Amino acid sequence: MITSKDHGTVSVRGAELAYTNIGSGPAVIVAHGLTSSRASNQKSGLLDMSAVAEAGYTVISYDARGHGESTGTPDPDDYLWTALADDLLGFADAVVGDDHFSLIGSSMGTATGIFAALKQPDRIAALVLTAPPTAWQTRAAQAELYRTMADAVERNDQEAVAELLESSAQPEIFAALGAEPLTPDITPELMPAILRGAAATDLPPLSQIATIGQQTLLLPWATDPGHPVSTATALAEAMINSRLRIAHTAEQVQQYGDWSAAFLREVVG
Repeated sequence: MITSKDHGTVSVRGAELAYTNIGSGPAVIVAHGLTSSRASNQKSGLLDMSAVAEAGYTVISYDARGHGESTGTPDPDDYLWTALADDLLGFADAVVGDDHFSLIGSSMGTATGIFAALKQPDRIAALVLTAPPTAWQTRAAQAELYRTMADAVERNDQEAVAELLESSAQPEIFAALGAEPLTPDITPELMPAILRGAAATDLPPLSQIATIGQQTLLLPWATDPGHPVSTATALAEAMINSRLRIAHTAEQVQQYGDWSAAFLREVVG
């Protein structure tokens, strides 16, 4: 049974995870990306899932530990994707109970969903995986960027942090929107641990991912080295019940909510 609250917090593994509900019907949990949050997703409008709520689902968005309005812990291991999957499953236990739920992830949230599906495959009805992150061969360079940024934050080198953030600015696909890059929505004192956790993690081998049986919609966007289409393509080839739809324009990314709603109506009902 989904909690009747439209917002609140849930205690999971030493952190208070803040969340918001909209809509009614079967549960769909939304997991955001690294340095993002419910608030920054709403501000950017690029991952607006209101269409999913309008299609007859309860959309439950939460802030990952150390992000947005959620508290966190100072241990980098708590931010490994497999640990964040434990957070997701614990969160689902609290707000969804024994019911199944579908998962819409973005980047870190996509990786979280993959590990959650491997840990408890019977809990998740369907997966929508947007912006799959760097993984396997492409992960090393991204991990080095995170470690370098963590070092700069600990030195309080604001100039270096600003330069690193600029170097990982919005990809070409979003240039036409003219929007300013979002400021990381991370608890400052936890940023080094969060970044080091992100640097130390990776997706599981494709042989493990191939065991995921949920109907899955993969939604990568083009021109983003931090979220290469190659990751989504490899996932699509490995996951037996997946379909791949690549966004080549920001306008297409803005349709992710509609695409997700149509997919869930087809495979979940």
